[in-house]
Amino acid sequence: MKENKSSIAAYIITGILALAFVLMLAAFIFLPLFNLLAILLLDAVFLIILIVNLAKKKHKAAKVCSIVFICVFTAYALFASMFTMPVSVNTRWQYPVAMKYSHKPGYKDDFFPEKIPDSAKNIHFDFLPSFLQGTGHACLSFTADEEYVSELKARLEKEAKHAVKYNDIGELVKTLPKEKSDYGGQKVISMYTGDFINEHPDSMAYIIKTNYNWNHPHNQVVLIDGNDVLFTEQ
Repeated sequence: MKENKSSIAAYIITGILALAFVLMLAAFIFLPLFNLLAILLLDAVFLIILIVNLAKKKHKAAKVCSIVFICVFTAYALFASMFTMPVSVNTRWQYPVAMKYSHKPGYKDDFFPEKIPDSAKNIHFDFLPSFLQGTGHACLSFTADEEYVSELKARLEKEAKHAVKYNDIGELVKTLPKEKSDYGGQKVISMYTGDFINEHPDSMAYIIKTNYNWNHPHNQVVLIDGNDVLFTEQ
C-alpha cells in the first residue's frame, strides 16, 4: 500500500515538474533571464532523475528526489526574487514583457514608446539594474521609417530641455549657469549609449531630463541619426 502511494506521488510530482519545465521554457523564450535559465536547468536535471527512477520503479527514491527539488526550488525562488536581473532582447514581441520587468510596478512615465513601430528594424532593448553605487540603464534602439522619425523629432523639439548635436554637449555645458548640480560638483551631462554613438557619432541628442551629475546620472535622452533612434534612461 505504501509503495503504491509512493508510486502515485512520484508520478504526480513528475507531471508537475514536467509542466513547470514547459512553463519556464516559455517564460525564458519571452524573457531570457539568468535566474530563469538556472531554475530551468535545475528542473531538467531533477526531471531526468525522476524519470529514470520511475523507469526503474524506484518510487521511493523518486519521492525523495521530488521533496529535495521542492525545497531547493523554494529556496532559490525566494533568493532570486530579491534581485532584478539584466535583460537583453531583440524582437518587437519581447519588448513589452522586458519593459514591464525592468521598471517598477506603477511606472507611468511615457518616455519609452509603448509600442515599437511595425516598420522598425534592428531592434534592441537592453536593461541593467542599478547595484550599490552603480547607476543602471535602460536603452531601446531601432531603425524606423521616415514618417515615424519626423513625428518623433517634432514632439521631442517641444519636450526637450536641450536639443544639441551629441558631439556639442560639452560646449552646451559651458553655457549653463555655474551653480552646482543636484548632487554637488560642476554640471555635467552624461548618458549611457552603448555602441550606438560609436556607430552614429553625428547623432542629434534630445535631452528630456537630466540632473547634470556625472557620478549618479539620472536622465532621459533620445538620440537620432537619420532613421536610427536610441531611447536611453538612467
